Amino acid sequence: MTNALPAALLAGVAALALAGPAAALTNPPPCEPGEPRIRCAEFRPGEAWRIIAPPGDSVTVIAAPGSEILTVAGARVAELRENAPPKEWQVAYEGNLAYFTPLAGDIPTSSATLTVRMPNGQLVPHILELNTREGFVNLLPTTAPQADRERMNADTMFSVTFSYPALEAEKRAEEAAKRPALPRPAWPPLRHASQLRGQGS
Repeated sequence: MTNALPAALLAGVAALALAGPAAALTNPPPCEPGEPRIRCAEFRPGEAWRIIAPPGDSVTVIAAPGSEILTVAGARVAELRENAPPKEWQVAYEGNLAYFTPLAGDIPTSSATLTVRMPNGQLVPHILELNTREGFVNLLPTTAPQADRERMNADTMFSVTFSYPALEAEKRAEEAAKRPALPRPAWPPLRHASQLRGQGS
């Protein structure tokens, strides 16, 4: 499930996670109106993202297609595996998916850092603020009024899907710079109007 990383990289990730609050803390907005439990986020370096889960339920964090989550670091986070030390949050991850599950509803707010290897090989840290709330997921029927569903589920997240417009724009610019320039067409030399009249006589 995980790959071994150099000790220097792991130390850098840990330092980033403990360095204090990021430049901004953002609540991922709903992907579509009327369903606040499915969230989408435009990744920006240096920004932290708030994750909220009820006890015993999982929130799925989805990185870029083709990427791979290499590590998850956090003081209150433990991998979901045999003989893992008990922590307040359990996490399982594979490919570009990570599943965060709180084991209680009164866990202090904490942080976690995902190290994601993007499809181009770039290592990108994703900083998360982990939060819980009391109670369980409110599963109102789809026939319930939209306002009621939004109010009941405003602090519930099933998934957070990241998109990467800045990284994608950078990739497109790099690819454009690598493409050879198209040769200019060899236009015939311009001739004076008097020459053209002479040809027609």
